[in-house]
Amino acid sequence: MGISKEYAMALFSLGVESGAQTEIYNNLAHVAKVFEDAPQLADYLLSPGIPRATRLQTLKDAFEGDTHEYVVSFLSLLCEHKDIDILSECIVEYNKLYEQNKNLSHALVKSAEPLTDEEKAKLIAKLEKVSGKSVDAEYRIDKSILGGVVVEMEGTIIDGSLKHRLESVKEVITR
Repeated sequence: MGISKEYAMALFSLGVESGAQTEIYNNLAHVAKVFEDAPQLADYLLSPGIPRATRLQTLKDAFEGDTHEYVVSFLSLLCEHKDIDILSECIVEYNKLYEQNKNLSHALVKSAEPLTDEEKAKLIAKLEKVSGKSVDAEYRIDKSILGGVVVEMEGTIIDGSLKHRLESVKEVITR
């Protein structure tokens, strides 16, 4: 078992014991966004030239108050052990544990145009029926697919795009 999974399991266990696993899940999404928007933050937190107390105070200043205390402690622990560079892996592992525990699946839905609320509801209902899980979807616009949707969920890609259909027709014609 990798160290990122061990960290995630420890944090998840604390979340379950305290009933805060959903709050931690949501906080970790925010933390991931902060580190994604400021990639130099991880370098700063790993810098041996900056005193440990200063690095830890930076984390507290950035996250304390609006982030669960376990998440702040988790970030501090990663910083102290010089493992902050595996934070994103830890978050991925935590999310897997959370989604498995909640019987939740995340889907990435790409479409050429924004989907209406009705289309989203029908798609989610279909995905929930097929997977047997509650589905949380993230929607993105991708003009290259021309029409229809492409869904990525649990390592599977469901390609219902017009581009895919046209490529299939082209393949049949050129045989």
